[in-house]
Amino acid sequence: MNRYVTIAILLVAFLFPVITKATECEEARREEFRTSDGVVLAAKHYENSGRPIILIHGVAANDRYFDIPYKHFSMARFLCRSGMDVWIVNLRGVGTSGYRSGTTRDFTIDDNVIYDMPAIVDGVYQATGKKPVMLGHSMGAWVLSGYLQGLVYEHGSKVIADRLIAKKRQELINGIIMLAPGISIRWEYSLKYLLKHPEIIKKYKESLIWETNPLLESVARSRILRVFLLAKEEVSPKLLRSLLWLPLNKIPFIGKDLWRLFDLGLHSLSEKTLLFYMAMNPENVDVEAAHVALKDGVDVISGKVGIQLANATKTKKPFSYYPGIFRSKPPARAYNYLQHLNDVMVPTLVLGGGKDVVVNHAAVYHDVFREIGSTDKRYVDLPEYGHFDFFIAKNVEKDVYQLVADWVEARN
Repeated sequence: MNRYVTIAILLVAFLFPVITKATECEEARREEFRTSDGVVLAAKHYENSGRPIILIHGVAANDRYFDIPYKHFSMARFLCRSGMDVWIVNLRGVGTSGYRSGTTRDFTIDDNVIYDMPAIVDGVYQATGKKPVMLGHSMGAWVLSGYLQGLVYEHGSKVIADRLIAKKRQELINGIIMLAPGISIRWEYSLKYLLKHPEIIKKYKESLIWETNPLLESVARSRILRVFLLAKEEVSPKLLRSLLWLPLNKIPFIGKDLWRLFDLGLHSLSEKTLLFYMAMNPENVDVEAAHVALKDGVDVISGKVGIQLANATKTKKPFSYYPGIFRSKPPARAYNYLQHLNDVMVPTLVLGGGKDVVVNHAAVYHDVFREIGSTDKRYVDLPEYGHFDFFIAKNVEKDVYQLVADWVEARN
């Protein structure tokens, strides 16, 4: 046989699997799961023959953040090209065009945990015959942690942990990955502490903004906000997007305490936009990728989910839903999602961001990572990362995507 023909055959044999894999990972299809309360959930599936991985978005978000159609900013396609079978799920009520999930009125994070996650995990396991890895960002990590704790409803709406169910659920899972897990929402310096100790503001000045979030704390105290959220079944993406571009001193419901903090020396903080203070570290991200993601990545937030997040911010603990308008403390029946993290025994990777003002990296390490019961666990701190930098940082492929791919591969 002519040696040039032989070389050509060898090249085709070598390159064909690579080309086929790349082509497969550019086309996704819609998959559906039906929950026990009758809601049809949608998933964006990049099919491959490797380990299934389920990607779970945060609050007021959807599948877009895992699949940004700009340059190299698609975690889903990167992981697919690395050999994984990728399922981007949309929890109830959210999703981009073609991948939008059904919904129910006034749902809570507890509904995501108790209804949505079992349908998703069981569906992926049945479709692939393999134990999936679960990856959750922010509230998505809260949701997956509750699923693994075996949470169910008792007597209609009371959330309890069932250890037998937890054991069965964990047997279906190969591992979990938490990006900026929004399970513990607290900071080094609380708003109340700063108001009592203004010398801290004078001492740390601008560097203080990475160790506190007076905006979230002040808003969480607002009874007017709670009444607003209870009156609305959902907050629209249009309203949420408009808020992102407002300076902090123009945000509704910020309260008099935050104005006092501005007067004590954090004037520059008052002029920062919500987008570049809360959502990301502007020096670390590709701003154009952020614009592409925000175009249809900002989604609705249920009024009750908003109240549940406000309660978590106010109490510094992630409780199950309660209205909280006239309560300074949660009711005795409220479930604390940090309570049984030590029962989570699956392999775990946790990533925190040093410049994440939504989920403080110290709280992530002490309240979440250290409490997880698994002996196979790893914590990685990314010093320059803000809350959404895990999708749009300039070096996100190396810092996050490849780290995730290597960790999953090591456990195959």
